[in-house]
Amino acid sequence: MNINIENEYEGEIEADYREIITSVINHAVDFVNCPYECEVDVTIVDNDTIKNINSEQRDIDRPTDVLSFPFVEYTNPADFSGLEQDPAAFNPETGELMLGDIVISYDKVISQSEEYNHSKRRELAFLTAHSMLHLFGFDHIDEDERKQMEENIITLIDEDGKEVEFEVCLTLEAEGKEYAILLPLDEESYGDDEDVALVFRIDSDENGDILVPLEDEEEYQIVVDVYNTLMDEEGLNDNEF
Repeated sequence: MNINIENEYEGEIEADYREIITSVINHAVDFVNCPYECEVDVTIVDNDTIKNINSEQRDIDRPTDVLSFPFVEYTNPADFSGLEQDPAAFNPETGELMLGDIVISYDKVISQSEEYNHSKRRELAFLTAHSMLHLFGFDHIDEDERKQMEENIITLIDEDGKEVEFEVCLTLEAEGKEYAILLPLDEESYGDDEDVALVFRIDSDENGDILVPLEDEEEYQIVVDVYNTLMDEEGLNDNEF
């Protein structure tokens, strides 16, 4: 996987922006079960720069939060069958599938994080995920879909009191109870364990749904077995715990 990130933004930016972008792109590639090693170029700019790109490329005279320039022509979104018949889709030097370019306005990351009342890290992660969907051939995401995607990112407090953001990658039912599988957006938070995933039981109290960490090993194993069965049924065996 070759992820090239260029920071052309002259203002202050999140210290771990590279880790956030890299983690989201890797998760997106795994999510669509892409069978190839991939190449993605990401550039972070300001509103003026992305406005100029919009004007030149799309005849739109205003800044947008993110631009996506897919290199692959799909028959159907995220359908990788037949791509080997198109040698132009692959980098001749590395053999990697060239998914395309992403341009993100960090000015928009700041303003939209304030508008939606969440962190800049979360907004950066969302815009990266949004753009990756375009690189996989999915159509434009409307406001309702945006809100639905936002609900799939939650913030938890770790044992050191630090806020850690997670993607809810799956909810499932096991023996009459509902569970959530969470992946950290920033894998660096969990050291060298690249495949870390957390499992919570979804309970409720007077304030609504709550996530309860599993302390019983037998309950945890039941959820893992159900998860692996679902992955087998979907043909996603590589995603097993």
